[in-house]
Amino acid sequence: MESVVAQKGGREIEGWRGSGSGDRTRSERGNEPMSGAADRPGEISFDDFLKVEIVTGTIVDVRVNEKARVPAFVIDVDFGPYGRKTSSAQITGNYAPETLKGRQIVAVANFPPKRVAGVKSEVLILGAVSEARGVVLLEPTFPVENGARIA
Repeated sequence: MESVVAQKGGREIEGWRGSGSGDRTRSERGNEPMSGAADRPGEISFDDFLKVEIVTGTIVDVRVNEKARVPAFVIDVDFGPYGRKTSSAQITGNYAPETLKGRQIVAVANFPPKRVAGVKSEVLILGAVSEARGVVLLEPTFPVENGARIA
């Protein structure tokens, strides 16, 4: 295993190479390998995590946001006891509106509403941001009730 220094996003990052695990970045706590540690915002407490309401919902309507500078959809989601909420999501590279309707997603439900390209976005739909694939939605493996809390 060898230590390497590389450039990522204009910053130098220190990582490990070897033993078949691929390149991994060291965390600030020492030699523990952590992917993307240079991009991490820092640790939060468990109590802080519990403040974030991450819940499941089912997409009920999707339309193109014509006002968005970056292609985006306006998505209406049924969150069960949280009600129906709207979000603006830049996921047009991987998804078409007809493939999204009826899909269960995961979102942060307790951010304050934010105006995004003319849309009152009430929730943040979660996705993995991949260099190769763009934004890939997070979805439950099996159907669950709308509004189920993610733990």
